[in-house]
Amino acid sequence: MGWKQLSISFKTAFINSTVVLTLLAIVATFIINKQDSLVDFILTRYQGMIQQTFQNQAERDNRSLKERHAINAKICSGMSGFFVYNFRSDGLKTNLMSLLALPDISAIEILDSEGGPFVALWKNNGEVMEGEAMDDGVVLNNDKMFTEEIFYDKELAGTVKLYYTDALLHKQLEDSEQDLQREVDTLGTEVTDTILDAKYSQIIAFVFVVISLVVTIILTLRFIVITRLKMITSGLRDIAEGEGDLTKRLASKFDDRSLVFFDKFSNRRGCIL
Repeated sequence: MGWKQLSISFKTAFINSTVVLTLLAIVATFIINKQDSLVDFILTRYQGMIQQTFQNQAERDNRSLKERHAINAKICSGMSGFFVYNFRSDGLKTNLMSLLALPDISAIEILDSEGGPFVALWKNNGEVMEGEAMDDGVVLNNDKMFTEEIFYDKELAGTVKLYYTDALLHKQLEDSEQDLQREVDTLGTEVTDTILDAKYSQIIAFVFVVISLVVTIILTLRFIVITRLKMITSGLRDIAEGEGDLTKRLASKFDDRSLVFFDKFSNRRGCIL
């Protein structure tokens, strides 16, 4: 069946639905693009806030680590005065072992008042080693060291050097960062899935609107416009064939201007005849 053979109602519905579908597609594309841009902005913003929060927390943890070991160096100085002044290295080693139990303290070095070695304790593969001085192969970071003078009865007895490491803190921070990144990725996936579901719902809603519009146009044309046109056409055909009732009126049943015009035409033809 060609286009010319199709009914007026179908043609009208097809043209209108095509126009509406095109407009809806443009609006839907615009809305979806805006939604995607908004989601990307929110996720980027959220990730930036998380990264900033993480960096601030890392800075606070590093400051806290330094402050804690500065205090440990003072504690070490306070407990070492008696032993250094009285040359009791064995008792000092026993007391310092408690500090070496802390995972981020790597070594403690005690010097006498003249700067000579007195006691040294350090970690080697997790095992605490001790001696008068540290082995030559021990590598320590002087940037991560606190030095405190040792006094006994207000007299300088020596110096303590406390070495620490931030490797454990960095490992914890890396684990926390990975956890946060996983949370961000999970959130991004959940938001993306939600937006995708919303897109499907919008598409279904648009299709429903178009189908409803097509059905409405077809029914409206069929029962309102086409019915009236058929009535007028039938009346004109009867008149043309000489069988029409020129006194018949159509406007009484339908309040329609086209039918009123037909009635006027019938009246005039009746008067002429």
